[in-house]
Amino acid sequence: MDNKLITEYRNTFSFFDTNNDGFITSDELEKAMNKCGVYPSKLELKMIMRKGDKDKNGVITFDEFVVLMKNQEQKMKY
Repeated sequence: MDNKLITEYRNTFSFFDTNNDGFITSDELEKAMNKCGVYPSKLELKMIMRKGDKDKNGVITFDEFVVLMKNQEQKMKY
């Protein structure tokens, strides 16, 4: 993965991780999506968190976020 893409992912992750603790919580995910004009239901948030939180600790780390973003990009190609 090139540096430009990593920087993009970092910046996007920081947008979601509003308290800068290195994790995205469900609340942070919801607030960030709302800022973008997207208003997911609680079920949709739960599904996104389940898909992104690979180690099932209740938060999404940067590494998990990168995997989630790559998967989304692959889906958008097709």
